[in-house]
Amino acid sequence: MKESLGNVTLVALLKASWQLAQQQTLRLGAMLSFLKSMGLDDIRFMIVNSKQTGSDFRSLVDLVSESGISIYQETADEPVWEKLQGGKDDMFVYDR
Repeated sequence: MKESLGNVTLVALLKASWQLAQQQTLRLGAMLSFLKSMGLDDIRFMIVNSKQTGSDFRSLVDLVSESGISIYQETADEPVWEKLQGGKDDMFVYDR
């Protein structure tokens, strides 16, 4: 999040093992591209993949390789979802 200071940041909590997460990832990429084409360069999107077994991190990385979306893997040492008190498909928007 320190890298996002000065930007509007959307954080999406997704579980890659669900097909819906892959569709959401593609749509987030399209939305980010649209916003950037409108001149809104101070917007960042990031996805935090669930630490649960079966949640395929690589599948999300492959989907957004060119979109500019950062993807992070939640771990037991860094339980991001728990810290945010969020669940699957939750999205948080942070202002500058």
